[in-house]
Amino acid sequence: MIEKQDCKRLFFIILSVLLLFAGGMIYLNFRLHTLQMFSWLKFIGAENLFRQKEFKNDSEFLSFLIFSIPNGLWSLSAIILFGEIWRESKKSFLFYTVLFSSANILFEILQLFRWISGTFDYLDILVLLISVILGILIYKYFIWRNSYES
Repeated sequence: MIEKQDCKRLFFIILSVLLLFAGGMIYLNFRLHTLQMFSWLKFIGAENLFRQKEFKNDSEFLSFLIFSIPNGLWSLSAIILFGEIWRESKKSFLFYTVLFSSANILFEILQLFRWISGTFDYLDILVLLISVILGILIYKYFIWRNSYES
């Protein structure tokens, strides 16, 4: 029989994978495949499986959804996974969350100075910060706290 604690762990691992998948599907379906990150699609012969969908570029909401949300979903996915990996060690969870999140924000800032390719956007940083806060709250109230309740 599967224990309640195992079900909770499985739930958060599946949630992490789904968030990663959701961000990836937005990227695959709405971002230009000329981006360097898509070179693997051509390599495995799957480039035609994902066609860029048309959308009105004048829609601020769609631009936000396509250009900012995926990184936030990926960040939240990683933080939830960190929570499961270090469910009983707040220090380790916070260390890796801060390290990972700082690197994410640093990459965004490096885009501002054109030290790495990409387009800097303050909204990207806001989405990243929100994903960090959400991830920490999920850890605190649903993962860490429950690791001691059985």
